[in-house]
Amino acid sequence: GHEGCKHGWGIVGLIRDTCKEIGKPLLVFDADAFGGSPHVAAGVRRKIEEFFQMLAMTPA
Repeated sequence: GHEGCKHGWGIVGLIRDTCKEIGKPLLVFDADAFGGSPHVAAGVRRKIEEFFQMLAMTPA
C-alpha cells in the first residue's frame, strides 16, 4: 500500500502478526498506483524475486 494510507498499513500489521504466529512468510511492499515508472517496476520485481528465493531456501 501507499505509505500515507493508515488503513492499509493498519491491516498489514494485523496480517503480519498473524503470519508470524502461524509461521507463514509474508511479502509486503509499498507502492504508488499512479507511479508506473520502470524504476518502480524493477524494484517491485526485485522484491518479489528475493521473496521467492527466500522461500526456496526455507525448509518445508
